[in-house]
Amino acid sequence: MAFGLPAAYEEVRRYNIHPDYLASAVSQTLASLGWRAFAYSPYQVEVKFPFSLLSYGERMSITIFQDGSIHAGSKCVFVLQWYDYGKNKKHVTQFFSQLTAVSGYQPLA
Repeated sequence: MAFGLPAAYEEVRRYNIHPDYLASAVSQTLASLGWRAFAYSPYQVEVKFPFSLLSYGERMSITIFQDGSIHAGSKCVFVLQWYDYGKNKKHVTQFFSQLTAVSGYQPLA
């Protein structure tokens, strides 16, 4: 559970894979999760999660860098929501675990 204004969680994982293959794997991962993504470029994607009982919604951004690393961060949409009940961390960890399951790519240690 995160605290902050707004509450957020982020992770960076590095892969020894070409960024074009990572972009394809990210697209397949989001489709398998059923998350609607808005792509700003092949290397930058945003996912919006709807309003729920405990939150005004979350926004997750995924960026793929040329060195093969992926930055995934999720934060609450409402700026004054200082507590997230673990939803942001759940989104990020669910994304990375599904990325591994769909693509078979393992992050570097």
